[in-house]
Amino acid sequence: MSVFAKPQLVVVWRVYEPCNLACHFCGYSREIVRKRNIANPEHILAFGKTLSDFQRETGIEVLVSWLGGEPLLWKELPKLSEIFRQELGIKLGITTNGTLLERENIRTMLRKDYSLLTVSLDGFSAIHDFHRCETGLYEKIKKYIGILLDEIACTGSSLKLRINTILMRENIHDFESFCMEVANWGVQELTFNQLGGIDRPEFYPDHRLLPKQVELFATDFPRIQMEAYAKGLAIFGGQPYLERLIATSRDTPIPIEDCNPGRKFLFINEENLVSPCNFTTDGYGIPLSTLKDVAALINLETRFKYKQKYERAMPCNDCHSTQIFEKFNQSLEIV
Repeated sequence: MSVFAKPQLVVVWRVYEPCNLACHFCGYSREIVRKRNIANPEHILAFGKTLSDFQRETGIEVLVSWLGGEPLLWKELPKLSEIFRQELGIKLGITTNGTLLERENIRTMLRKDYSLLTVSLDGFSAIHDFHRCETGLYEKIKKYIGILLDEIACTGSSLKLRINTILMRENIHDFESFCMEVANWGVQELTFNQLGGIDRPEFYPDHRLLPKQVELFATDFPRIQMEAYAKGLAIFGGQPYLERLIATSRDTPIPIEDCNPGRKFLFINEENLVSPCNFTTDGYGIPLSTLKDVAALINLETRFKYKQKYERAMPCNDCHSTQIFEKFNQSLEIV
């Protein structure tokens, strides 16, 4: 029996650039001295109303996922989350480094107003704590994920937990054992990225994945995915995603002519620019202020298509936008 998902528009919204960690590979490390932007709550609420109207008029479910920096540090977030979920009827997700899960009020907010919590965890403690520059962080995250799962079970919350891990030269060989460990915790989902080179080009060359590593990973992945699924953990990623990893390791570009930009996915940065993905903000970004009603939001795909065809951005000549390559697909067939 096939399972058909409800049509969905995913809006990933980077709202808060400050962060409390000093991760080696991240452009938002607290050690990097630069301006840190924060989104305007009034602008967020205004567009939230448009998204709510869009959801009601089209029947397309909207999921807004907050991104940082570390968005759980933002004092405005609890109130915004309550309004989005309780008043506007919009499902919420968030990506966090997990450092604030020890706070009971944070866990309560997540259980009450969120559908998906994504925690960044880059393998076991030796790798994760070293590259995140935080001794004991892995064990702390493990502890509070366990507490949160217990609280979810006790309260009947619909919050789903996901781990996202970054694959690097030094941790890809532990992927299988790491997934099984996460499955034992009771986490429902796992996604993965390969290390990218844009944020910290000084870190990338010595830690990027090697072609032979990725080829072996791609061979083993279907088996790992099946074994994890049997333990209750859904590892996302389709065949095109594996091919994207292999191509990157070989420095082989994958151009995209038409990705139906804006149809299923939008990226919004803290400066109120809307684009088809975070790689194309400079080329295709459109001011949020121009999307004041449902008609303008529906027309966004047409505007992006025009830009992609006639004002083509360089990133489209080697697309690294993960959702285009089925990062979030579950290739196991459900019967």
